[in-house]
Amino acid sequence: MLALTEIDMDAMDSPRCPKCGHEMDRGLILDSGDLNRPRPPQWLKGQPDVGSISGNLKTAGQRRLFVITYRCGACGLLESYAPASPGSYS
Repeated sequence: MLALTEIDMDAMDSPRCPKCGHEMDRGLILDSGDLNRPRPPQWLKGQPDVGSISGNLKTAGQRRLFVITYRCGACGLLESYAPASPGSYS
């Protein structure tokens, strides 16, 4: 699993908001991980597979992608991307 410091947040120039046209700021939406430690959210392809006994999501062997989010300072719109690799944003 990649550490947050391995995500290259400078790889993409700040985009313009598709709603109002203002510049958007790079960031991420924090998720709670083990022991409620903040971590970046991850994207998994497909429908959630929940264990019948534990109720936990089954994620073993699935490819995980970190989610990078941009926020418009003018209207507040959030736009998220799950790049194929931490350094690839196209």
